[in-house]
Amino acid sequence: MIAKEELTEAEKHTKVYRILRALLQVFIRDNVNTKFKIDMIVRCARNYAKNEAQNPLWDWNNQFEVIKSKELAEIYKKYSNNQDPQWQKYNLKRLFNIALTYDNEESGCRRLYYEMFPEEDPVKREVKEEHDELYNEMKDTFEINHFKCNDIFYEIQKSKLISYSRQGFMTKFEDYRLSEKVSFLDVWLKDPDKRVYRGVDFIPPPLIGDTDIFNTWELVKIEDPEDTEEEDTEEEDLDTSVFYEFFMYLSLKQNESYEYILKYFAHLIKYPAIKPHVSLFFTGAQGGGKDTLTLILRKLIGYSSVMMESDPENVLGKFNWGRMNKLVVCLQETENIKSYANKIKDLITCQIASIADKGVKKIEITDYTRLIIFSNDENIIKIEPTDRRFVVIKTWNFKADPQPIFFTKLYKAIENKKMISKFRKELNSYEIEQNFSFQSSRPITEIYTDLKEVNTPNVIKWAWDLCINEENINIKSIELCAFFNEWCKRNWADSRDTNVKAFGLNIKKYFYINDEWKGFDKQRSNLGRTYNINTRELKNFIEQHYNYIGEN
Repeated sequence: MIAKEELTEAEKHTKVYRILRALLQVFIRDNVNTKFKIDMIVRCARNYAKNEAQNPLWDWNNQFEVIKSKELAEIYKKYSNNQDPQWQKYNLKRLFNIALTYDNEESGCRRLYYEMFPEEDPVKREVKEEHDELYNEMKDTFEINHFKCNDIFYEIQKSKLISYSRQGFMTKFEDYRLSEKVSFLDVWLKDPDKRVYRGVDFIPPPLIGDTDIFNTWELVKIEDPEDTEEEDTEEEDLDTSVFYEFFMYLSLKQNESYEYILKYFAHLIKYPAIKPHVSLFFTGAQGGGKDTLTLILRKLIGYSSVMMESDPENVLGKFNWGRMNKLVVCLQETENIKSYANKIKDLITCQIASIADKGVKKIEITDYTRLIIFSNDENIIKIEPTDRRFVVIKTWNFKADPQPIFFTKLYKAIENKKMISKFRKELNSYEIEQNFSFQSSRPITEIYTDLKEVNTPNVIKWAWDLCINEENINIKSIELCAFFNEWCKRNWADSRDTNVKAFGLNIKKYFYINDEWKGFDKQRSNLGRTYNINTRELKNFIEQHYNYIGEN
């Protein structure tokens, strides 16, 4: 027997965790001698902790290192489902009874013990006995606007859903307390009956989501409860023609564009859960009614359902939480967004969107967003030769032709709830099928054709010029590349030369479709790589496939 010595606080701290680690290591080893080993390790741990004996079979200093209580809790969870609960609980308590003999506030051992055995916690018993009623009252109020989903915490602020990390959530509500010693959130987080969802999603009607999914469509209802379904005889006498007149101005009084806009917004009202896979781009002089359209949309479908943003990064960038529960995203007076071309195409057609906020994990939601772009500048979007996603509409120039009386009448109608209600009902009764093809029915406006021509790749324009003489051509690839570079310099003085390899890849990208050359026929001979060009076939292909007929 070794003489008993006084342990320092540091030694006590170290020994407590070495004892815990030792027992947990044995728990994890699943074999027939586990129970025997637990009895042995408990006895050895007791003797070693009290410094009353040393056992060479248990070299604690070499075998086990100090670990944090969080790691212990993780290990505890790993084996807790694989052991007999009563047997496990009994032996774990035996261990803690030893460890707590040398516990201090810094070790965290007592806190871990109460986490595993809350019924032993005198504070929890105090809450149970004295604060049950207060906790339930606070919980009922708190859960009206707060819930947890996976590892993210949410707060409902009117029509917005704010996300928090665990630490951010704890910090914001640290003043919610049951008593001076007991935090409301400490109890709420351990409450098995707290408000929890399996997922967060945006599910507009007529779709119906699962009850364990928080549907952000409910936020729209909260913000706009007046669906104005009630009977109103005065509504029948209201004249909504000012809205239709406004749509006519938006479409530059072009009937085809006007009908398309009307169908687009009627479809939005009737079938919010079906994306049209088309984006509207309104361009024109300042004061052309673009802001007014956004205002009308917010009145029709709810303020929170429409996102108006001038910075595309907030819509298409990494942190795009503003897209949550939005039916329409309006990019307003934005600058050149050609660099976002692929992300814009994805937004127009995607079914699932990744949404993220700073400091919080991203989540995936079902996406029903429609994109509308407004700009005074025209050439800000990339319209590819095979585009099927954009409708470009030039708006009326109200600076050149002011209509003050019309706008006075329009804004008066916008602020009239009964007028908006009637217009909403008229759009909802508009005859349009839910599977109406907005892509195949697009109006091909003059401005759309101009922008498409401007954005047509140079290699397509050059190939069109090759076809002017309608004579077939046989030429080496290096010579053809040289002709292309000369053509570019004639049209753009600052043009840089393209090398043969890059030129060949460009030709293949636009004229080798489904493993078949269109107008070009690339061959290898003794002279090297050559191209046989059938100019008539090439011209027809460019006209039909790329809708390009040369620049005027």
